[in-house]
Amino acid sequence: MISRILGAVYRIPLANTIGDEGMGLLELAQPLYNFFLVASVAGLPLAVSKLVAERMAIGDERGSIRILRVAIMIMLCTGLASASFMYLGADWLAEHIYHDVRVALAIRAIAPALFFVTVMSAFRGYFQGHQDMGPSAASQVVEQFVRVGTMLVLATTLMPRGVEYAAAGAALGAVTGGLAGLAYLLFVYAQRMSRGKMRSGRVGIRMDAEGKTARRAGRSEETTWELVAAIFAIALPVAIGASVLPIVRAIDSAMVPARLGVAGFSAENATALFGQLSGMALPLAYFPNVLTIALAASIVPAISEALAVGSRAGAERRARAAMRLTALIALPAGLGLWTLSSEICSLVYGRPDVGRVLGALAPASAFLCVLQTSGAILQGMGYPGGPVKNLLIGSAVKVACEWWLTGLPQLNVAGAAISTSVGFAVVALANLADVARRLGRGAGAGLAAEFAKPAISAAVMAAVARITQSSLARMTGRPGLATIASIAVAAVP
Repeated sequence: MISRILGAVYRIPLANTIGDEGMGLLELAQPLYNFFLVASVAGLPLAVSKLVAERMAIGDERGSIRILRVAIMIMLCTGLASASFMYLGADWLAEHIYHDVRVALAIRAIAPALFFVTVMSAFRGYFQGHQDMGPSAASQVVEQFVRVGTMLVLATTLMPRGVEYAAAGAALGAVTGGLAGLAYLLFVYAQRMSRGKMRSGRVGIRMDAEGKTARRAGRSEETTWELVAAIFAIALPVAIGASVLPIVRAIDSAMVPARLGVAGFSAENATALFGQLSGMALPLAYFPNVLTIALAASIVPAISEALAVGSRAGAERRARAAMRLTALIALPAGLGLWTLSSEICSLVYGRPDVGRVLGALAPASAFLCVLQTSGAILQGMGYPGGPVKNLLIGSAVKVACEWWLTGLPQLNVAGAAISTSVGFAVVALANLADVARRLGRGAGAGLAAEFAKPAISAAVMAAVARITQSSLARMTGRPGLATIASIAVAAVP
């Protein structure tokens, strides 16, 4: 959350420094960097955390360190290849893809960050495998602080030389931030190794949740290539899954305006309606998943550890606890966004009409949280392909519904929002069914029970929010203040 806040706040002074043109150049380089970053990293940290957790569950610390070393070798190769391709191909990309040669400077400036960030992700996965989230969290904050500071300083310093140099200086912040985050994790790792907290080769016996003796730990016997294969067996399905939503977003950007045209809207109005969906409503609907992303990262090694020592009952308890926490986040978020959709959009954007779109997206907010946690549980159980299959099915359902509903004049862009909610619902429910089936008899009822009390509380919360907002708005004549107060009051139940 700290990183997200910093990432949002810095845009104000940066935009004032380099202007719309400079921000445009920077924003052209950023998606390219994100694409190469996903290609280099997606799935690898999760694979490392799962495999390290399994080794630590049986006391094989030497094996966990070998996994880290192999992961670093992989990420050194992928990071160096991606950074080199992006750096050396900057002129071609700027000329043929973006049709603006000035973007080349920003592309070159940001390219080396790929090397540092990919290696850093290996260490983050390693610490998460130890179920120690502190170093990963601290490194994200360090990375963002240094990144933002560098961006603002270099943009201001280089602006007199031209807007393309200022944009390149801002892009260089990703490099210094990645280097700072990696340096912090290296320092923590070296410090813990020197204190003996991560000694290799220790032999021990772990006990499962029922007190039964798990298998004796020993030295890892896998070859390097076997470890590489184990890492990619987990990482590749996750990487494929990570690419599905960006592809769907790209389809949305082409399909929604076209279908709005079929519904009778002009090109200008269709673009404006699509902006309400993607630029205003979606960021609000997706915000609660900041919390479930963190929960998903922590549940993978927790589930893996329980299963590694043969405790299926322990894995079920942890899965149920994760779903209970998810319900406490997802249900209030979804119902709250639906109940006060127009009021929230009026408060944030000064556009109460966008509330119609946000209200249709509110279920998607809740289902997104559920599908993230349930997908992480399946990944921790050793079934990374299950969430990918369900995501592909849900995305196909979403696109089909979007083609139909967005073309209806009475729904128009709200039809696209409804389609997103339907698609996420399909994925979330399919993930939960897979989790229940993998955990065994009675698990489905147990998972469903975790949603009962939070659902009742969320319903009470929504009613309190609606009544409080309406009453305070009439009494004070200040609807914005009434919305803030009603959210605070509704949080109590």
